[in-house]
Amino acid sequence: MGITEEALTVKFTACSKVSQPQIFIRRCDSTEWLKSMKIDKGITIYYGSPEKEKGELIKRVEEGCYVAVAYTDENVIVGFIVVEEFRVPIGRTVLAYSYVYDAAIDVSKNWRGKGIAGKLVDFASKDSFFDDKIVLARGTVENWDISKPEEKEPYRRMLLHLAKKAGFKIVDKNPFGDDFLAVRIGSKVSRTTVENLDKIIKELGEAYFRVKTSIILDFFK
Repeated sequence: MGITEEALTVKFTACSKVSQPQIFIRRCDSTEWLKSMKIDKGITIYYGSPEKEKGELIKRVEEGCYVAVAYTDENVIVGFIVVEEFRVPIGRTVLAYSYVYDAAIDVSKNWRGKGIAGKLVDFASKDSFFDDKIVLARGTVENWDISKPEEKEPYRRMLLHLAKKAGFKIVDKNPFGDDFLAVRIGSKVSRTTVENLDKIIKELGEAYFRVKTSIILDFFK
């Protein structure tokens, strides 16, 4: 039995002292609905402009990634979570495990502090899409929306809180060179895969770090 549109959408009241706006969360399985939506001007963290952010969300849906968005009753997207296959380009090939995914989340600067990020994480973590997958949540500092050094630690604590709430476990040995690495293992992931998880993460991390270092070196040539 397929998931109905109603099951893909939840509604809640955002926390606010001034108003109580209705926020909806929906998993995007097709681009038609997503293309019809507007996007809040405060969503710029990954690609620099709301229009580019929306374009990338559409692209991710077309690629078969997991995409869920938070939006208002005026059809304005105010937040999203994207989970896509973790892929490391190596020359003309790509290193990837079909069951290892990478997660990214953002909420508009104009809508933060209302519990939206937590609702997005809670919504996604209950989806059976992740039952047979391993999801990585990496603390990639360059993508953090902070402007002062003293903001880093509170932002880090917030991200870790969201990750733990969704069932992620913090990994001590992080081969990606990021601020932190958290992993969520689906209930249907094979025992063999779980037993080899350290090796898998190490291989992905080493390849990712080599590619990242190569890009930086090329930039300075």
